Amino acid sequence: MSFVVVADFLVVEDVMPTMEHMQKELEQCKINTQVDQIFIDAYDTIFMDGMDSIFSRDLQSIIQKYGNKAITGIEWAILKFEKTRPDLASETLRQIGSNTHQATHQNRLRVLTDNLESPDPRIRDAAGIGIAAMDDTKAIWYIRQAIEREKSIPLQHNLELVLKQLLAKIPTNPLY
Repeated sequence: MSFVVVADFLVVEDVMPTMEHMQKELEQCKINTQVDQIFIDAYDTIFMDGMDSIFSRDLQSIIQKYGNKAITGIEWAILKFEKTRPDLASETLRQIGSNTHQATHQNRLRVLTDNLESPDPRIRDAAGIGIAAMDDTKAIWYIRQAIEREKSIPLQHNLELVLKQLLAKIPTNPLY
């Protein structure tokens, strides 16, 4: 319990976490541990474009099993591994984009658009590929911002192709 003084009155607040809250935290920790193990197992994997791997299958499987809780764990794993294994983080972003788990759609799109700001161009490129795979016009603004920031001409071109793909999905509308 904590005590808070508010305008010369002593107010008692119950800040003890509930059992339900602690169970949710424990469940998220277990999922994060499973995600970390998938990343650790794949640490020495060499990824080939267009080829499935144990890593990609495990990643797709954990998303199907745990949904948004898995996306939370994957997001943390990307942050942990992006400096030591950017190709692992990049493969993760491509897999997030190609996943079709509808309940995680918004969170997967958010992870991809967030990674358009990565300092590593390989990760920015993979985020663009993932967004193209999701084919969601909600990413148009983020892609436009990424194009404006991008210093790599080839990557800027790739992002312009993603933008063109997304714009082709919507009727002519000056608001986009």
